[in-house]
Amino acid sequence: MWRNYGVIEEYRPCWKPGYDLMHMTPHLFVCDIAAQLQPVRMQSPELANGMRPRWVNLHEAIGHNQAVMPR
Repeated sequence: MWRNYGVIEEYRPCWKPGYDLMHMTPHLFVCDIAAQLQPVRMQSPELANGMRPRWVNLHEAIGHNQAVMPR
């Protein structure tokens, strides 16, 4: 079961040449999870970009994002 938690509208500088701004609209949900999780089904763009699922420490992830994102 899931329920809507909120929506955030974000405008950020864009790192791609030829673009000044990136607009994102993340939708946030609260959900229940099963006791036994199913394998992740990656989408084709994720596979093409070499992405893979893995558990990370929250504070390390935030630190990494702050280090690589321009301010």
